[in-house]
Amino acid sequence: MTKNLAIGQRIAAVLEALELNQSEFYARTKINQSQMSKVINGNKQFSHGMIEKMLSVYPYINITSIFTGIGPLFFTDQYNQVEESQAPYKTDDPLFRARHHLLAALGEVDAAIAKNCQ
Repeated sequence: MTKNLAIGQRIAAVLEALELNQSEFYARTKINQSQMSKVINGNKQFSHGMIEKMLSVYPYINITSIFTGIGPLFFTDQYNQVEESQAPYKTDDPLFRARHHLLAALGEVDAAIAKNCQ
C-alpha cells in the first residue's frame, strides 16, 4: 500500500466516524471535491491547504494519526457527540494556535520551494 493511499483511507475513516458523506465534508471544509477525492483514492498528496481547511472546521482531528496511522483519529473519545461549535480545541487554545502556526509555516515553505523551482 502506498503512503498516499494509506492517508486517503484514514481520511475516509474520519468521514465515516463523523457520519459525513463526502459532499457534506466538502461543503463544510470548502475543500475542492475533485482534489480531495484524489487524496482519498491515493492519487494525490494531502496538501497543507487541505489540512488547514479541515482542521479549521474539525480541530479535534488528530492530523498526526492521519499521516502516520499512530494514535487515535480524534483527540476525544466522544468526537461523534461533539458539535463543531463545542470542539475540544478552541481557536484560543495554545495547541490549536501552535498547530495553526505550524501549518502556516509549512505553507510558506511550500511557496518558497515552488518559487525557487520556477
